[in-house]
Amino acid sequence: MKKLGVLITAALILAFYLPQNISAQTSKSTDPPRKTTYTQIKTTELPAAVTNAVTKENPNCTIEKAYSSDNGNYKVEIKKGMEHRTLIYDKDGNMVKTAEHMKSMSDTKKQ
Repeated sequence: MKKLGVLITAALILAFYLPQNISAQTSKSTDPPRKTTYTQIKTTELPAAVTNAVTKENPNCTIEKAYSSDNGNYKVEIKKGMEHRTLIYDKDGNMVKTAEHMKSMSDTKKQ
């Protein structure tokens, strides 16, 4: 009889604990992703690792603008001829993301 009482108590504890724990876990996954905020900085303020990676991977380019983010990454806008690119690097010079913005003189005149 004592074993039955312990078993029922354990079942009741699990019945109340598990649903609360599962709902707490799922609420974390439904939070919207946080938007990264960038602040413009001088191109000379970029870490050397970022500058070296940009110039190595994009020879003959010009770094036009640089930004630091609240998550420790750096956004760099480069230009080579009429081609404009936006690149995202971490502080160690590893590329995180790239977004290309191709513009030609005819595109700019149409706007």
